[in-house]
Amino acid sequence: MSTLRAAIAALLTIPALSILDAAPIQLPDFRMAAQIAHFDVTCPPEFDAAAAVIGRRAEVAYQRVSSMLRHDLSFRPLLVLFATRADQMRAIDTRTIPGNREHVLLTLDTPDARLDGQLVHDLSHVFLFDALAPGRHHDVPVWVLEGLAEHQRGEWDANDLAMLKSLVGSGTLPPLSAIELGQVENQNGAVFGHAAFDFLTLRAGSDGLRLFFEALRANPAGNPTAAYIATVGLSGADFDRAFAAYLKARL
Repeated sequence: MSTLRAAIAALLTIPALSILDAAPIQLPDFRMAAQIAHFDVTCPPEFDAAAAVIGRRAEVAYQRVSSMLRHDLSFRPLLVLFATRADQMRAIDTRTIPGNREHVLLTLDTPDARLDGQLVHDLSHVFLFDALAPGRHHDVPVWVLEGLAEHQRGEWDANDLAMLKSLVGSGTLPPLSAIELGQVENQNGAVFGHAAFDFLTLRAGSDGLRLFFEALRANPAGNPTAAYIATVGLSGADFDRAFAAYLKARL
């Protein structure tokens, strides 16, 4: 499978392994490597060539999310590049992620075919947090956080789609009230959320995400579920019936 490092190497016309294989086991300190229109990029010095390339692709992802929501961030996210997912997880576990501001973490072993979608997904989280009061960042329901991000990514993972079909086919699709109360597994909630935001844009049209985001910004300390319900125009049992009918027709 094509990886991000191979894609970068092709763009730079250098051997595919030269960016990463020379990296020491203990990475040197991260420092600013590139500044793009809406991002600062930080990484160890041996990844400088990758920083500019990935920064440009992050900018494309930014414009995609921004245009959907009709919103620009009030700050510059820090794009942090790691050699591998293991390096990233080590930084998360030891709380040694560079910088002290909102960030997007990316690993250079990400398959190239997934990079742009991953950037859109991660930036969706950043935009959502920008609309909410800081105290609400840890209270966002999984179905909203992951559902919005996957909807904006614009693709269904095969396993997620199979899970959704199973829930609908078996009649075990949870109601919105159970999702909101956290009475289902997180993965089921994320799949529910992806489908729910697909449903929102069907009902509210191309401006659906913008209207949802405006509802969030109008009450940043409020419940994101309330913003969704206000946008979709259904609540309670009416939503559950209409949503189930939509999924049965779609699947």
